[in-house]
Formats: sequence, C-alpha cells, structure tokens
Amino acid sequence: MAFNYIPGAPEGSGSREHRDFARAKAEPLTPRSEQPRAAYGSLEMSLQMLQGRCEKERKCIKQDGHADTCWPRG
Repeated sequence: MAFNYIPGAPEGSGSREHRDFARAKAEPLTPRSEQPRAAYGSLEMSLQMLQGRCEKERKCIKQDGHADTCWPRG
C-alpha cells in the first residue's frame, strides 16, 4: 500500500528538471558557517543549558519544582 502525503506539482508548473534546477538555484551559495545566525534561524543557546530548568521532562521549559504539568508535553 502506497501513501502519497505530498501532493504532486500543480498543472503547468514545468518539468521535473526545471523544478529541480530552480530549487538548486534558490539555495544560498554562502556556506552555513559563514552566514550570520539570523539568516538561517539558529539560536545561540538551547533550553537544556538553562540553570534551574525542570528535569522531569526533557523538553519542559518551566522552572524546576513547578506544580502544574510540564510544557510543551503537557
């Protein structure tokens, strides 16, 4: 059984080679290491590095010892 979650290209959008060429041309030529962080949405720190963070759940962003449910797991 095959599943197709991604719809095909709309009618009149050009050939597959044309779309692949356009996608490759749209990628930045500057290597990621030389791009400013704002260009690719990178955070300078992660939530796991915060002191006093909840240790019950890996992704919880609340303070350690909070009374309500963890977030985002909730």
